[in-house]
Amino acid sequence: ETESFAPGAASSPLSAEVRVRAEELARRWTADAKRKPARGAAAAVALVAICLAPHVARASTSAAEARGMYQDAIALTDASLRRAKLQAAADAFGDAARAEPGRPELLADWGTAALTAGDLGTATLAYRRALAIDGDNARARTNLAWLRSRVPDGLRPADGSAADTLFFFHRWPRARRLVVGGIAFALGVLLLVPWRGRRHRGLAALALLPLAVWLAMLASVALEDPHRDDAIVMNAAVLRAADSAGAPAALASPLPRGAEVTVLEQRDSWTRVRVAGGTAGWIEAGTVERVKP
Repeated sequence: ETESFAPGAASSPLSAEVRVRAEELARRWTADAKRKPARGAAAAVALVAICLAPHVARASTSAAEARGMYQDAIALTDASLRRAKLQAAADAFGDAARAEPGRPELLADWGTAALTAGDLGTATLAYRRALAIDGDNARARTNLAWLRSRVPDGLRPADGSAADTLFFFHRWPRARRLVVGGIAFALGVLLLVPWRGRRHRGLAALALLPLAVWLAMLASVALEDPHRDDAIVMNAAVLRAADSAGAPAALASPLPRGAEVTVLEQRDSWTRVRVAGGTAGWIEAGTVERVKP
C-alpha cells in the first residue's frame, strides 16, 4: 500500500527492496509448492495480487482525488477560481474514467463535474458513455435530458417512444439482461420437466412465461444498437456543405458544444456528420469525439 501511494509509483511500481523480497518469497514458495501444491497455488495468487495492487490503487486514488478536488472547488466563493478548479476536477475525473471506462457512476461523476464547470461538450459525452453501459443510470439520464433541452429543436435527438417505455429492459446493462435471461431459461426448463401427476400440464403452460422472458432478453442483446457512429461536438463548429473551409454553411448557425451527431464518413481532416434534424455536412475531424471510444 505504501508503494502504491509513492510519488514515483507510475514509473517504478515496486521498489528494488520490495522486488528482491518478492523474488525471495517466490523462490521459497516454488520450493514449497513441490511438497504442498495447494499452498504453492495460493502463494502464486498472492504474488500476482501484490504485483497488481499498485495499478488498482492508483486508479482508485485518481477517482478519490478527483472527488476531493470537486468538493474543494464547490466550496470556493471566488467565481473565476471556482471555475478553474472545477475544470481541473473535471479533467481529473476524465483521466480516472479513461483508466476505468466500465464504471457508469464514475462517468456520471465526470459529466457532473464538467457540467458544473460549463463544459457542455464533455458533460454530454460523459453522460452518453455512462448510459451506453447502464441505460438506467438516473443521474446521467436526468442531466442529459436537461442538456438536450438547451439544444435547438433541429439538433435535439428524439425523446423515447412508447416502444422504449414498453421494452424498458433495453436500457438495462448487458450483463443484467444476460443474467435475467439465464434465470428465466432455467426456470422454463424446470417447469417443462415431465413431472408426474396431473399437474404436469399446468406446469408446462406456466413455462411459457419464463421462456418468453428468455427470448426477450436474447433478442434485446442480439439486436441492440451499439451506436458506434454516435459522436458529440466538443467545440462549436460550422457545418459546411463540403470538406473545405471555404465551402458554404449547411446550417444557419454553428453546431454548439454538446450537439449530438452521427458520423457518416471520414475524409482526411474532415468528418461528415448528420444532425438529428437530418441535415448532413462536414466539420473538422478534431471537433467531434465518438461516444464509443
